[in-house]
Amino acid sequence: MAEPDPLEAPARILAYRPAGWKIAATSIALVLAAAMAIGGALVPAEGDDATWNAVAGAFYAAALAIPAVYWLARTRGDARTLKLWAAGGDEPDSWRELAAEPERLRAADPESLPLLPKRRWGVVAALIVAALASAAAAVSQIELSPTGVPL
Repeated sequence: MAEPDPLEAPARILAYRPAGWKIAATSIALVLAAAMAIGGALVPAEGDDATWNAVAGAFYAAALAIPAVYWLARTRGDARTLKLWAAGGDEPDSWRELAAEPERLRAADPESLPLLPKRRWGVVAALIVAALASAAAAVSQIELSPTGVPL
């Protein structure tokens, strides 16, 4: 594994900052995930179909929640890292303050900045695909009438 490049520190700090659209997307994803989980559990069905509806709803909810929860966890961890770094000097301790002066951040000595860990979105994407495939498999177990309505 290659050594981390300290020159990436300012770019990661700027790229990973919690912008308003990221917060909105995360909130929407979590609300939709809750709706999918609740909707899957409350679909009027009986027996195995009720079970498969609940399972499908849970997997669809997971597909929506996984990236949102991952983003929240990483952002919280990165914010903690920045606070610890700022405590050692007279640097701003919030992302908002750091991002307000990107030129100052880019001009800073990269080796003095904290190097935030890379985000593993490839792994998150693989988990989403697995959750969607599992949801599709669960849906295929539900018996439908000729009109397409669950029996």
